[in-house]
Amino acid sequence: LYQFINNVNKVTTGVCSFSKYIFLRVFIDYENFDISRYINREFFCEVWLSLTLYVREARISARTLERREFIEKY
Repeated sequence: LYQFINNVNKVTTGVCSFSKYIFLRVFIDYENFDISRYINREFFCEVWLSLTLYVREARISARTLERREFIEKY
């Protein structure tokens, strides 16, 4: 159980750190960036998935594609 919790903590910390990095970089480039569009479960799930190796779905929604392209910039 300890190892599982430790692994979850490491992944969560990585997602939070990468998300913070993304947002800081965006705020440097775009002073009027609307962060409220990205503070949601779906965005953080995409950040998590961007840090893992997995097969992406062939068909995705326009919103998911937008999130992935946003994350991939950083």
